[in-house]
Amino acid sequence: MNDNLVAHSSPKDDPEREPHGYADHVLEVERIGLAHGHAMFHYAALSKDIIAAYLKSLRNALCIHDIGKLEPGNQDVLRGDKAGRLPYDHVDGGVAVALKVEDTLAAWLIRAHHAPGLASCKDEKKLKWQRNIGLLRGGRRKRGDCSKENIKQHKNLIAKTETVVDHLISAHETSSDHKLEAHTTPRPGNDEALATRLLLSCLVDADHSDTAAYYSADKENKIHCIQPRWQERLEKLTTIVGNMAGEDHERKVLRDKLFSQCLNINISDKMTTCAAPVGLGKTTAVVANLLQRAIDHKLRRIIVVAPFTNVISQTAKRLRCYLALEGEDPYEVIAEHHHRAEFSKAELRKYSQNWQAPIIVTTAVQFFETLASASPSTLRKLHRLPGSAIFIDEAHACVPLKLMRQTWFWIKQLADNWSCHFVLASGSLVKFWEETDIVGEEYSARLPSILSGDFFQETQIAERERINFERLEDGKAISKEELLNAICSEEIKGSRLIILNTVQSAVVIAQALQRRLQAEIRDDYPLSKRIVLHISTALAPVDRERIIDELAKRQYKDSPWKDKNWYLVATSCVEAGVDLDFDNGFRERCSLTSFLQTAGRVNREGLNHESMLYDFSLICDKEILAHPAFKDSIDIFDIYWENLIAKDQSLDELSTLALTKEVQRAANDSQAIELKNEKKCNFQHVQKQFKIISSDTLTVIVNDKVSSDLEKNIPVSYRDIQNHSIQIWRNKIEEFGLTSIDQNGGLYQWNHGYDPNFLGYMRDLDSMIRVSGWIN
Repeated sequence: MNDNLVAHSSPKDDPEREPHGYADHVLEVERIGLAHGHAMFHYAALSKDIIAAYLKSLRNALCIHDIGKLEPGNQDVLRGDKAGRLPYDHVDGGVAVALKVEDTLAAWLIRAHHAPGLASCKDEKKLKWQRNIGLLRGGRRKRGDCSKENIKQHKNLIAKTETVVDHLISAHETSSDHKLEAHTTPRPGNDEALATRLLLSCLVDADHSDTAAYYSADKENKIHCIQPRWQERLEKLTTIVGNMAGEDHERKVLRDKLFSQCLNINISDKMTTCAAPVGLGKTTAVVANLLQRAIDHKLRRIIVVAPFTNVISQTAKRLRCYLALEGEDPYEVIAEHHHRAEFSKAELRKYSQNWQAPIIVTTAVQFFETLASASPSTLRKLHRLPGSAIFIDEAHACVPLKLMRQTWFWIKQLADNWSCHFVLASGSLVKFWEETDIVGEEYSARLPSILSGDFFQETQIAERERINFERLEDGKAISKEELLNAICSEEIKGSRLIILNTVQSAVVIAQALQRRLQAEIRDDYPLSKRIVLHISTALAPVDRERIIDELAKRQYKDSPWKDKNWYLVATSCVEAGVDLDFDNGFRERCSLTSFLQTAGRVNREGLNHESMLYDFSLICDKEILAHPAFKDSIDIFDIYWENLIAKDQSLDELSTLALTKEVQRAANDSQAIELKNEKKCNFQHVQKQFKIISSDTLTVIVNDKVSSDLEKNIPVSYRDIQNHSIQIWRNKIEEFGLTSIDQNGGLYQWNHGYDPNFLGYMRDLDSMIRVSGWIN
């Protein structure tokens, strides 16, 4: 082997260390990547020939992904003989070599292992047909740009590659003892987009892992693996549930029945449903079902997908108590994955969570946007998904309507081809998979329930008796003051939940309510003594979690807040999946399904026979903002209001009717367009179109110590970044005058007032709205 060839230059903080040898790197990447590949394909429902072909392309990609670094000019820089950036984009060299041995799939993977990631067939054809540039060849950026300057740059790079390609092959084979073999594969085609992402995930994870091991001087680069121990975890969970007591005997009976049915049901289908009302321990029961499936089918991972970020901390905390075994680190067994702390820059990759734990609790945004991604840093964890049991909580609320067809397509692919087992659950389940208007005629399906029909009917009757619905002012829009008067009415007793449609509206109402009821308090006033609490994404996850902990304490039998008047003002982030229980609720008009989700946080245990959920509409001004996306939903909610209060129709059926009408009202073919792009492997287009939250935001740290450590290059765990950060619109970064913590602009520091106990980064709300106009 030629030990003088280099893959990575010496670390800046340790220039005396020998550069990372090329052969050492590619051979270790091959070892790690193939281990990932074999583990993944163990769960593939594909023919042996197809699996063998995929693995051969993966091996080629792993072995020659960095072959372009062997260009002499690149080696001069990597060895330290010359300063500056690499003069030659090494990716084109790898693509050229892969195409020379006819391994088109390997070429796609190599082309994608650095930003911007997977290309789009549409853009590649545009370049090839219009400007006579070879498939995947040329620079990595602006592939669809056919301007003269861009075409010139592509052709210059290709010409440079052609002069060195034989040298690259010779140097690689001499250095690594890896002989290139011809392997004819087609380009990614119909229905192969997901497989391509999975293969790229194996390459990227192996490449990033070995690179990180070199720069951290980790001599033993082992694939970290925690044993699933499903049977032991199920036994612990069953014991804990069996010892649980309940105030209300009737609810306790229903709770025990739900757990028993979820645990003991024998269904071979990989996709099932669970429509169970709130307050019956649905999450725990479904996890028991998934544990049993993991045992029966030898699955390697359980994934809980929640609709909102704040839900996962509470869920993960509970599961750590129920499922972590003696001697284990609960955080390694049950990992929670908040908003994306993923970065394409090498120095920030260590903060990314890679789904290595046996049990993952994550958000719908994280889960489904990973499936849609073309980005190598985002896709790094995807190879761990096959062979998983997946619980999608509030399944109909996990993505916007326009993305449901694409989402359902991936769910079916994961179930049919990659041995993933799904439970789609909700308190009022919308069966969107049965509606051709939503998922398309070709993919509509009927799924079995893990609950018996008799038990379902029993729970539906109990659900209708649990809560009553009413509209403030007969549905007319009211002022902020009128809403406050209704909330504070002496006729209403006990705790009250108030949900608004926007973060700003929630903060405005929370502040106004506090000024009315407890005007004297300051930022450091303890949570335990506050009459008014607030939760929204204006607060960092660590602070939302503290507030949720305070809410839980107030619901204890011996809580001093029991039967007292107190208030939580929030956004929709608490309307689903959170174990909260209020005496009464107020919900700003949105959709019928959101209203029913909020109903799940009121009289959750069914002990209060006078509980009410009020629907209201607010007059908008510069403080109270309308949510433009809800116009059609509100109109349809009005249509079905009388059916809702009549109590003679199934809530599931009513929710499905409302959601289907929303799809019909939208009357566009955007879903078909997105699915077409997926099938045609237009990866960049799918990534751009599939946005659950249509926002261009950046991560902003609100904790001074975390910011200081990052600036000083002191190691910070991904948990600390997630827990102490907020998301700010990219176009507000300059307006807010935020400071970049890293040179690449991946992280920012919040430079203004922050209130961890109440308003979060909107602490100075008055000036933000009235003076600087920061919020709109």
